[in-house]
Amino acid sequence: MNQYSEHEKLNLFKHLFKGREDVFATRWEKGKKSGYMPDFHYDPYMFRRYKMIAEIVGKLKCVTYINFV
Repeated sequence: MNQYSEHEKLNLFKHLFKGREDVFATRWEKGKKSGYMPDFHYDPYMFRRYKMIAEIVGKLKCVTYINFV
């Protein structure tokens, strides 16, 4: 069996489970309950951009591919 370095293992994990880098978990507590919820940094520019894209997509009848990046 191959032995991988810690760095190689982390890179593999990041590659397999890559998601949004702007979203992270925030811990919450209320009374006896606690847990985690998704959170993000608010960027007004990106909000306006995605809102504009959503309005354009809503007006199209058939969408096969839209590049959001």
